[in-house]
Amino acid sequence: MNPSEDKQDAKKLGEMLLKLTSEQLKEFLKEIQGPPVLKKFLEERLEDLLEPKSLDDETAEPRMRRTMETVARTIEVQWSDEPPAGHPYGAQLDGSVSHGGKRIGVVELEAKNPKQVRGALLDLLSHPERKKILVIGRSKAVPDPRELKEQVMEEVLPVLQELLASPPDIQLFTEAQLMREPSLLAQFLGLP
Repeated sequence: MNPSEDKQDAKKLGEMLLKLTSEQLKEFLKEIQGPPVLKKFLEERLEDLLEPKSLDDETAEPRMRRTMETVARTIEVQWSDEPPAGHPYGAQLDGSVSHGGKRIGVVELEAKNPKQVRGALLDLLSHPERKKILVIGRSKAVPDPRELKEQVMEEVLPVLQELLASPPDIQLFTEAQLMREPSLLAQFLGLP
């Protein structure tokens, strides 16, 4: 075998795996022929990818940025971690997603604490871009992002929406939710 062909094959396999949903990845793992120790190793890596065990607050934001890169590639949009321009009071949002060279949404990534999530929500709501995305990740301060997401959607978002002239087009996701089902982001963005 040619080593450069092996590298190309491995790269193609990696690109293919990035486009699979978690269910498709689990099915793929079932089909792998090989020693049980290899299957166990791959299953553990899949779980780490879908539900990060590191709750270190210092690694949460870089991890979430990598998650957005992966999700964006999967749904064929471009992720930029440059703060999008145009915020009325200069808030530095975490990034944006673009399709066909046009920005289609602004993004805040948050895993610090409920107060920071509420602040991120306010920064998002006041940005003029139509589509707004808040991704809540796990950390020591936010051990259960699903619970915080529900709380924000039930208690905080309705109050802030009442203050706005028109209802915002905003969606809250957990990081694990996007890793499991990237198509949710594509649906929100109105992509085919």
